[in-house]
Amino acid sequence: MAKHLDETMKIGTIGLVRRNTAETVTKVRLATNTPKDSPARWHNLLFTGKLASVAWQWLRPGQTLLIRGDNTYGSYKKDGVEHETHSVFVDYMNILSDPKDRAEIPQDSTAEFLAEEEEFGSEIVENE
Repeated sequence: MAKHLDETMKIGTIGLVRRNTAETVTKVRLATNTPKDSPARWHNLLFTGKLASVAWQWLRPGQTLLIRGDNTYGSYKKDGVEHETHSVFVDYMNILSDPKDRAEIPQDSTAEFLAEEEEFGSEIVENE
């Protein structure tokens, strides 16, 4: 039987890697494959604890990543409109591509992601 009932596994291409200034959380945007001629499906991944430091050190946009984690759902209000959020708290990751081999990053509609950054809190540092 599974450890958690709301657990998920995903394989995709890393789009963004960020962390908060307290260096306690690393946030990653992961694009997963969709049917041909469809836009990429983007997922918010949250790494905490020691895994946050490892993710910050090793993950770069364009890499292929496999993750396993627990789904979490939330919401926030902006301009009087309530928006729902979905994130995966990652407890396992495996980098599937060589750091030198980076795939093309699908185009992202970042408006939703940037709005969620307010909820993420504090100043955000981008990983290059």
